[in-house]
Amino acid sequence: MKNWQFHKYYKEAVTLCIEQGILAEFLKTNYEEVCKMLGYEYNAEAEVRVINDESRREGKTEVAKSLLQDGDSVERVVKVTGLSREDVERLVRN
Repeated sequence: MKNWQFHKYYKEAVTLCIEQGILAEFLKTNYEEVCKMLGYEYNAEAEVRVINDESRREGKTEVAKSLLQDGDSVERVVKVTGLSREDVERLVRN
């Protein structure tokens, strides 16, 4: 079964929760959004990839900040970290 085929069951589950008082106010207010979100397929591999990419970028940013504080040029920081010139210049301004 495809995710969109489960939509009917998501609506039934949300309705049942409302009827039983489980997060009733929240679910009443956000009914359609909750049903849609339940339909999105969770992809653990993609989540790990996103987390790793974010962590790697945060690490590069910290290295860049340290190099800039030590007086290295924007060009050197770009070369060492692989960050874009624009990103490094943004760090200089902040």
